[in-house]
Amino acid sequence: MTLFDIGQVNTRPVSRKEYESFARETGRPMPPGGAASDSSVTGVSASDARAFAEWLSRRTGRRYHLPTLDEMCDLAESARNGLNLIPCWPTESSLARPGAPDCLSEWLDNDSGDGGGPLRPITHPAWLVSQPSKPCRGALTDQGYSFVTFRLAQQ
Repeated sequence: MTLFDIGQVNTRPVSRKEYESFARETGRPMPPGGAASDSSVTGVSASDARAFAEWLSRRTGRRYHLPTLDEMCDLAESARNGLNLIPCWPTESSLARPGAPDCLSEWLDNDSGDGGGPLRPITHPAWLVSQPSKPCRGALTDQGYSFVTFRLAQQ
């Protein structure tokens, strides 16, 4: 499993195929979705995304985590400077509507210091690239959403 192409933050979200290995080994259910195995996994809670990072850390001996907003902004800055690091990862609903602008949001590390309460931050990477003065930060209840994926950062 090769996740890191450049720097500390992966240039793409975790794929369904990569997540499937984790789900099989840990007994977690595979989220629904008929997308191709190389497409971004969705329907995964922030807790499951963190568990994936811990599993991969144990498996490889390297430390992985969900990226912070600052790390994602650094990746977006690289993208604004001409590197194609944050392409738009289409949602299932946008695939059903060709030309639709919908893109996946992504789970972030909960760096708010609140002890990991029920809310988890998300960002929309394509929006970070196009709106650098207004970093996108949302919060959702910790559950799987069809429009949210995740990528990993390496420590």
